[in-house]
Amino acid sequence: SFVSGGDCYAQVIRVGKDSFASKLSQEAKVVQAPQSEIMRTLNRIITTITIVLIPLGIILYRNQLALDGATVKSAVVGTSAALISMIPEGLMLLTSTVLAVSVVRLGKSHVLVQNLYCIETLARVDVLCLDKTGTITSGTMKAEKILYFDEESGQETVEAFRALMKAGRDDSPTVNAIRAYVGSESSLEPLQVVDFSSEKKWSGARFANGVTYVMGAGEMILGDRFSQYEALYKDQVGADRVILAARSDLPFGSDNSLPDQIKPLGVILIADEIRTNIEDTIAYFKEQGVDLKVISGDGVGTVQAIAQKVGIEGAEKAVDARELKTPDQLHEAANKYTVFGRVTPQQKRELLKGLKMEGHTVCMTGDGVNDVLAMKESDCSVAMASGSDAARSIAQLVLTTDDFNSMPKVVAEGRRTINNIQRSASLFLTKTIYAIITGLVFAFTSLKYPFQPIQMSFISALTIGFPSFILALEPNEEKVSGNFFMNIITRALSGGVMMAAGVFLSYVFGAAYQLTEEELSTLAMVAVTVPEICLLIRISIPFDPLRGILLGCVIGGLLVGSSLFSSILSLADLSWELMGHMLAMTLISAAVFNILYTFIEKRRARITQKLASKSGDPNKKKRRDSYTLEAYIGMGIRKAAAWIKNRNKAANHKSKEREKS
Repeated sequence: SFVSGGDCYAQVIRVGKDSFASKLSQEAKVVQAPQSEIMRTLNRIITTITIVLIPLGIILYRNQLALDGATVKSAVVGTSAALISMIPEGLMLLTSTVLAVSVVRLGKSHVLVQNLYCIETLARVDVLCLDKTGTITSGTMKAEKILYFDEESGQETVEAFRALMKAGRDDSPTVNAIRAYVGSESSLEPLQVVDFSSEKKWSGARFANGVTYVMGAGEMILGDRFSQYEALYKDQVGADRVILAARSDLPFGSDNSLPDQIKPLGVILIADEIRTNIEDTIAYFKEQGVDLKVISGDGVGTVQAIAQKVGIEGAEKAVDARELKTPDQLHEAANKYTVFGRVTPQQKRELLKGLKMEGHTVCMTGDGVNDVLAMKESDCSVAMASGSDAARSIAQLVLTTDDFNSMPKVVAEGRRTINNIQRSASLFLTKTIYAIITGLVFAFTSLKYPFQPIQMSFISALTIGFPSFILALEPNEEKVSGNFFMNIITRALSGGVMMAAGVFLSYVFGAAYQLTEEELSTLAMVAVTVPEICLLIRISIPFDPLRGILLGCVIGGLLVGSSLFSSILSLADLSWELMGHMLAMTLISAAVFNILYTFIEKRRARITQKLASKSGDPNKKKRRDSYTLEAYIGMGIRKAAAWIKNRNKAANHKSKEREKS
């Protein structure tokens, strides 16, 4: 519990672990699963490889041991080379390193990262929900002027505000702005004080002269009657927040409710200071295709005026949350409106639930206790350092300088992280795909595995490990699109298939030219290296000086290393005729790789565009979450089973036709 205004006496009835605060603390300590598509995908890939690795290794070892002239040593070496190639060693380290570097970079930009994976999540956000006070505005209030509803109530309006300032115990920015404008010196002595609360949106006091004064949101005090006074202040400068003063000769109700026979006196206009350069930040998110929604507890007119002033698109679509009674109405309104006024903390949470049900990735910014429920519900939460302790503790990101204009830097860092990890992961998985294909073939044939572990380590270090770390730390602000698993697997597929095809083609050459084991191994090494270099070239486009130097270092390292350490790598000197065939095979492999890579990329782009066009579908969230590794494997198994079933049906049908004839 917390005291939002005034004071009270309380009797403690539970202490220690039985208290509500202790139970809440225990719930807060529960670790939530990270909202990271990258980590979920990589963990599932590693799990799948582990499951495949053990039985395949056993079968491959037994097969290699059964070959003519095989020894335990040769079988172990061959099996080890195959299994090491299946493991994307360094991929998890690379991912963790890139995320850690992002945390350091954001720290230099005065952004405190409290959840490592929120960097990725924010880069995928397509709906950003803003709290008005403290986010769009600085939270600094300044009273501009007092407007009277008639001449008779002019002086009494000022006196009412002064008397309420003397009687009240509220210390909010709004009250402080009024106190600084009108003062708090009054001859009236309060008999009864009703403090402000976020539920009723007003406060008041009963005085010794028999008069009751109240102030607060006009629509909460007068109801629909307040709309007739709107023309008085609507076009006034500084009307960001309008506080009504009213009087009554009757006391408050028995439950401290509003007195009857309320007479409005006037309003005080309070300007809410808009943050510097907030318009540029709003424009940035608009250009990036992120929908912006303003959710506030203030009056809908006030919130709408601020939203229009800073350039939020669709600000004319505004709704008073008091009209939304049920969760279903809130969920529907979440996707229909842009500006929400008079929203309670519980309604904020329901609005975010409605957005997430439509498949959106939602970020919530806030600074107060009333934002905590919504921040907890969001995919990514951002708090201001000057906000409440509760908001800061639950937020995944904290802007230490209260500068909302730091948000584009966070998005850019998230995009750099995701895009670079996607590029680097495709290099690792190319070798994994190749190793699984060749491992399955060699496990069920009488062919000897052509590589030794040191050869695969040499190739991996130069074509995967070294370039992946360099590329992973480069600037990259491309917009994140598509599914992470689909992106990396489609890029890696062409390279993996061509590597496996090159190895099998090497065996064809080996049989045709009666090559020795060392010559065959040398030819196979070239066959698996070429697709890796081709993939490195494709993911490095467009080239810059750094990427050009990187590619030169990789090719140079391969040539120099294979020449200087040929004996360690068990490489053979090839004849000129065989080198000519190897060159021809290299050119063909590179050409086929580029054709296959281009075809798969175009296919992936069409699928991504098709899925992106399916907006507004309530099942979109379910579809998006189903793009996991297990889902793709299951889809493949189901399609294979359906194909076999259809083939059997066709065969049975033909058999029956023959019997009839």
